[in-house]
Amino acid sequence: MPSPAAKAYKSISARSTIILRADRSSLARADVQSLYGASFVAQVAAWNTYAPALVGCFFQEVSNPAHASFHAMHTIANGAAKSYIERFNTPNTENTRNLIVACTGYDPLTDWQWPARGLTVLAVRTRLNEILKVRHSFAHGFTMPGVGWNQATSGEIRLTLDILQWTRLFLNHLVAATDAGLKRHLVVVHGVAPTW
Repeated sequence: MPSPAAKAYKSISARSTIILRADRSSLARADVQSLYGASFVAQVAAWNTYAPALVGCFFQEVSNPAHASFHAMHTIANGAAKSYIERFNTPNTENTRNLIVACTGYDPLTDWQWPARGLTVLAVRTRLNEILKVRHSFAHGFTMPGVGWNQATSGEIRLTLDILQWTRLFLNHLVAATDAGLKRHLVVVHGVAPTW
């Protein structure tokens, strides 16, 4: 069962496809790229909400108000995590990993691989950071950077439906892998069987 953070991610992620339901048949190529960019930004926004929400799930699972001294330490740690989350704004590999490690003790890096697609940990890190660079260009009105997967053989830098679908599957995989890893961490390190 997915965590509440993963459920929230899936709900927001589903909204990114609504944009693609617009009739594109009479739109100019630039306008289609704008729609694709909006969908891409919305998909990455779903990922952006996931890590902070997952930290919240962690603290919910390890809470034990029956033990006063533990509860006091939990309250302090949870407050520190909330402060860290307030400063979290770019969900690239480094920032997301640092947030999760600092707030939960779980390092998701080794779980961030995708053998079914031939992606090692390094390849996943690289792709996530490239996705964030492309998202950043749309979100701030910059020229989209060419990063290999968004560059046609003609040299044109663009988004395609295939790229949007692949990115969604990629982020879905990262969410599922991170969820499973944190769940293992809760069981092994904290002796907690998550309710999700």
